[in-house]
Amino acid sequence: MAPYPEHDRIYFTNLLASYGLPAPDHFAAAGRVTFTELVAALLSDLGAQLSPFDLALMTSVTSDSELGWPMCYLRHVLPDTGLAFAVADQGVVAPFTALHLAVQRVRTGGARRVLLVMLDQAALLHDGQVPDRMRVEGNAGVALALDASDTGGAAVSAVHSRRVDRSDVAGLWTRLVGQARDSSDLAITAVCGLGLLDTLPASPPAETAAPAPGVPCTGIWQTFLTRLPQWRTTGRRLLLADYDPELGRLAHCLIDIRPEVPATSAT
Repeated sequence: MAPYPEHDRIYFTNLLASYGLPAPDHFAAAGRVTFTELVAALLSDLGAQLSPFDLALMTSVTSDSELGWPMCYLRHVLPDTGLAFAVADQGVVAPFTALHLAVQRVRTGGARRVLLVMLDQAALLHDGQVPDRMRVEGNAGVALALDASDTGGAAVSAVHSRRVDRSDVAGLWTRLVGQARDSSDLAITAVCGLGLLDTLPASPPAETAAPAPGVPCTGIWQTFLTRLPQWRTTGRRLLLADYDPELGRLAHCLIDIRPEVPATSAT
């Protein structure tokens, strides 16, 4: 992790002062991993999937720790990428907003291939309290490549976000799980963010996988990718969701994974 250069230290100190907040004593020596560095690391791991994208979206729960331009960097190293922009200020439902935009662009014919980048970075510019659902404990990134021509793998069938009072979340969640279960022949698993888990009863209405704490933007999707090989073998309908109580928004999506057919060999 690199320390903050002097110009960034001055900028963030003045920014905090404009809100009546002092810069923490440890700020000048604090290390950071920037969004641009995380994007660079993800791109190096994508390999053969780095063919041209019609749309690239970046999303995060926290702000960047640098006055950088990570999507401009992406356009520089992937010059064939079309429109590239970021989705922020959406709390823990930001990844679902970005996914909704990506899916809609594909469905309307505006894009065939979309790159969705989700980022968590742990640098904290203040000493104030951070809610558990928003707290970042490690630097992490997830990249999803959506391809309209891919007939196998995981298919996103619905992405929704709606305003819901906290007292109504558990009842609505039970209905969503029931609808997801009744409309598919696949077994169902829910992957719930910490914001949603805090509002649900002790015995949720479906098998539930919870992400690790400390990665509010990428945690759900890390869980999805970690267990994807297993689900590809058995088949699964996934209901991924999170709830942001400050925004009063419940966001969720359905992903269907059909079991892979074992290859046969001729004799």
